[in-house]
Amino acid sequence: SIHSRFTGDPSEEISTNALLGELRCLSVQKNFGPLEAKARSLIDKAEKALKGARLPDRLVMGAYNARGDVYFSKNQFKEALLDYLRGPVELNRSGNPSLEHEMALAKISLTCGRISAESKDPTEKQEYRGRAMGWLEELKRVYPASPWVKKVGDELSAIR
Repeated sequence: SIHSRFTGDPSEEISTNALLGELRCLSVQKNFGPLEAKARSLIDKAEKALKGARLPDRLVMGAYNARGDVYFSKNQFKEALLDYLRGPVELNRSGNPSLEHEMALAKISLTCGRISAESKDPTEKQEYRGRAMGWLEELKRVYPASPWVKKVGDELSAIR
């Protein structure tokens, strides 16, 4: 992809945007093998970087979102949920808006909805439905013009 030409750019902002672009493209293309490899590589670097120079939080959030997409594609919804939660809970405590943060909020809500839909336990079904609605409200609050609001709302409305 065009992004790969810029992933090694000396500018952190340019290389971060290029890597995030690669992750987004692979996810949209549902090219989960390379997506998983790239996400794992970035997450490993981020975990090693805790002892030294850090990777940009936005990049790490994108990597967790990407790995969450891989888990989601395998119907491993609780594993996906844990990865999607890493961004808003751990990495974006400042509340700085970003596409990665917006996507994480939407995917958390969608994943909670999917867990609710698949659960046979009425208590768990209700609990995850409530969580899905709560994260949708957070998405609306932080990103009121997000195109994800309608998509997530429509999907949650279809859950019984």
